[in-house]
Amino acid sequence: LVLVGHTAQASHVWRGAYPTMLATASKAIGAQTAALPTNYRSAQAVVAVANAIEIGMARDEGRQPPVLARTARAVLGRVAALSEAHDPVDEAEAVAQHVQRQVLAGRAPSDIAILCRTNAQAALFERALVVAKVGACRLASAGRKPMYQDPLVHDFMAYCVLSQRDAVSCLKRIANRPTRFISREQLAAVEARVRSGTGLLDVLKTAARGTGREAAAFQALYAPIRDLRNAKWPDAARLAAEILLPRETSCVGSAPDDNKRDTLDSLVLWARRCADVTQLVSELDQTSVVETRTGVSLAEIRTANKVAVATLHAAKGLEWPVVYLSCSHGALPHHRSSDVPERMAEERRLFYVGTTRAADELFFSWSAYRLDGTTIAGPSTFLTWLAPKRGERPLVEDWGNVGTRIVDAAAIQPLARRSSASASPPLAKTPATPVKPPLAVLAAMPMILTGEMVVAARKLAREESANLAVQAAALDRAMDACHAVAVHRDAQRTWDVPVQAGLGWCFGLRVFSGL
Repeated sequence: LVLVGHTAQASHVWRGAYPTMLATASKAIGAQTAALPTNYRSAQAVVAVANAIEIGMARDEGRQPPVLARTARAVLGRVAALSEAHDPVDEAEAVAQHVQRQVLAGRAPSDIAILCRTNAQAALFERALVVAKVGACRLASAGRKPMYQDPLVHDFMAYCVLSQRDAVSCLKRIANRPTRFISREQLAAVEARVRSGTGLLDVLKTAARGTGREAAAFQALYAPIRDLRNAKWPDAARLAAEILLPRETSCVGSAPDDNKRDTLDSLVLWARRCADVTQLVSELDQTSVVETRTGVSLAEIRTANKVAVATLHAAKGLEWPVVYLSCSHGALPHHRSSDVPERMAEERRLFYVGTTRAADELFFSWSAYRLDGTTIAGPSTFLTWLAPKRGERPLVEDWGNVGTRIVDAAAIQPLARRSSASASPPLAKTPATPVKPPLAVLAAMPMILTGEMVVAARKLAREESANLAVQAAALDRAMDACHAVAVHRDAQRTWDVPVQAGLGWCFGLRVFSGL
């Protein structure tokens, strides 16, 4: 019996790929371990990053570091961080432009892959590559249908079209999404009146009059379409998403609802870049070809000489000379995994898998905000494993793109939570107004905005609120809004302490009291 595998790459737990099967084989069945530390794929810079990640994983999980890899290649390679984008659409466009420059410089498109955590992110990268006129294909993953075949996407587009014109075909599609118990015969009567020249809103308003079940059903249909007509573009797109999946009734933390929410949020962000619904429909039509034309296997993508777009799960076991890895906090690690140790362990392994897909060049990208456009994201906390140590050469070129995300914790404006019942406000790039903390020395303390450790931040707030009663209300308002990793260095000591943004005052008392 021979067991072959790598505990840091066991990323399909739902299929039974448990890392403990390898880690405990020596005790369970008396297996002898033969380490194979030589890496024949990746350049020196990529292997150095992979080793740092493995050390960080072991430290976070409280175990001994594994045998580190060494490369058989004499190529130095390159690992770099791109500049922070405002939101996932901006991130996708920045990566597409970077890819475009590589292709113009002579790099074959089939040598390049863009890897991300979710299918909703992948759709935005596909759209950006189409706009940049760079050929791309989605790498197929087992059991997943193309996003553009998702009925939810078709329903969203139908509502968007109805926001600007009388489209009976769209009305038929969404009449019972959500369920309103409108019969086919009733819809046929509406269609006949619209085709005779009566406006759609007038027909629905007339049908909604009365007190019976039929009137109530049409009132439930008339109201959202009326609101869509009154909303300006692209606010109408956001309203369409709310009609299909209201935030106050969706189950936050539920995989099905969260996946639907991510899909709708990505479409709303996409719509913000379009002048009207006609442009959105046109771009969706062009981008849908990316998934349905040749995105079946890696071999077909390489034959077609296209850039591969794939989720981290689909990329397992594959390699490319150049890899772009999207690693925004909340996506990697995924926000749904933050409170579950087993899921967080798999998120770490997914990050390792993504970095080790690169043979020559690896680029990290991220955005300041998540797909919903309001929740702060920032660079993944996993990137802190790659922070340069004192006196050592940075593992990541342009590390300043990560490290310069430095703000005063007290200056960060709390933003709406994902579960907020109110509609998301329009995106804004207004800088936060600085707030002077009670400790003057705290104002100079740098903080890298990345996210993580909500539980630790809450505990810290509870412990300190008794001594800081005046600031308790402000701390409560900041809770769950945004997070930060405070990094304070002096000549003798270094602290890398995750702390929630807005808790800077309490954190400062902790740090400067010697903790």
